[in-house]
Amino acid sequence: MGLDINAIKFLLDSKATGTSFEHTVTLGRQGLFIEPNALAEILRRVSPRFTTADAQALLARGDGFCEPFLEALGATAPASLDLSPYQSASIIHDMNEAVPQHLHAAFSLVIDSGTLEHIFNTPQAIMNCMQMVRPGGHFVCITTANNFMGHGFYQFSPELFFRVLSPVNGYAVERMLIYEEYWGDIRFFEVTDPESVGGRVTLVNRYPTFLLVRARRTALQPIFARVPQQSDYQPVWQDFHAGGRAADAGRIQGIGNGAARASQRVWRALRPLVPAGLKQQLRRYERGPDAFDRRFYKPVTL
Repeated sequence: MGLDINAIKFLLDSKATGTSFEHTVTLGRQGLFIEPNALAEILRRVSPRFTTADAQALLARGDGFCEPFLEALGATAPASLDLSPYQSASIIHDMNEAVPQHLHAAFSLVIDSGTLEHIFNTPQAIMNCMQMVRPGGHFVCITTANNFMGHGFYQFSPELFFRVLSPVNGYAVERMLIYEEYWGDIRFFEVTDPESVGGRVTLVNRYPTFLLVRARRTALQPIFARVPQQSDYQPVWQDFHAGGRAADAGRIQGIGNGAARASQRVWRALRPLVPAGLKQQLRRYERGPDAFDRRFYKPVTL
């Protein structure tokens, strides 16, 4: 668990857009995984005179943990919550269970940076995070998406966070980014809400992929009073109940990409005629050079 350079950039972006770090709690004690010169360069966005020597002192003061960094962003006494006291977390609690009442609305910022995927009771853990945020405060989640099988119990879809961090639960997603972790230039993309396009925003790619989510608590609404449902099923169910007509499979699965489905049918017909050696080469490129469909993933700078 920890904050790398991309997580740190996202937290700086959150700070720049009004997120209060005054009363911050992290899930687990988060390490700070960044070189001093890179940390200094980033923190000069907050304090122009911040030097590499200042960054070295900050890293040494935290003994590898992130509390001094959070203090540099305005946290007065950053807290941490964990199941075990093995890393000296300030709050000991099993996130599989409901958090105690005194932690409800206690923090201006709750940060998960690599914990949720390791907790079996995900709905309860997410509810706990949401309940700990005070109105006007924020929940920031930096978590695993594609190509993390075996890392934890789960890897998450943007759909989950759009549906959970929604007005019915007293939340609004302010920003959701996705990026691949690989050697080379990191590209960040803003993720489109599947509900707004009327279908599934999917991704099939080759590299470990992270989601960066920031949501603001807009009201003290009962959380999960209505169970979240996947957005593309909702209109299908409503139409069925209104008119009694069953939906075909394409209507549920599709996102208006009829041309793509037609090309897949042509490929399936021609595939048996392609020599085995050429087929092996084509398999590497049949999904195209870029997995991020620009209809749903908008390039941004962080």
